[in-house]
Amino acid sequence: MLENPAVLPPACRTLHAAVDASASGGVVCVYARATENVVINKGPDLEITQCTVAEAAALNLGLPVVQILGAGPVLVIGLDETGGTAGWRLDGDGYELRGVRSYDNSVDGILVNGNDNEISVNRVGHNGACGVCGTASGTLVRDNKMDDSGLCEHEVLGAGTTDGGGSNRASGVKFFDIEAGGCFE
Repeated sequence: MLENPAVLPPACRTLHAAVDASASGGVVCVYARATENVVINKGPDLEITQCTVAEAAALNLGLPVVQILGAGPVLVIGLDETGGTAGWRLDGDGYELRGVRSYDNSVDGILVNGNDNEISVNRVGHNGACGVCGTASGTLVRDNKMDDSGLCEHEVLGAGTTDGGGSNRASGVKFFDIEAGGCFE
């Protein structure tokens, strides 16, 4: 029961519009499927959460479905992404993806270029080149399930061990249906 229905946030037709309408510390609840490419340059303290079966499919197949940049932290819980060059592209620091799914992207499921991000309890698969990869440092990848993601599906930010500087961490990552060989868990 709502104490004051007059203060309900506005309903938006797209994730992009909802993010643009949000304030710092806001929560965006996603209830629908959309075809769009979203750039989130918002923060700090934005939370985006799936409230029912919600999916964003790429409108422009040559771009990531969702790109997050700008001031963190941004927390995303449970959204499905499909059809872009990457499902998720993190170009900033301090973001968290929790329970998202990223399938059928032409290059990467989740591309992490920022630092100190957390990727946890996700399902990533059927991507052209890589499940979770990028140039990040200080990133935690844990409890992810990955399958059939092209050439480096068994790589998690440098095979899940280091990024050259030794600061990325991976734990509980499960691979299955690996065609390229190798396994990291």
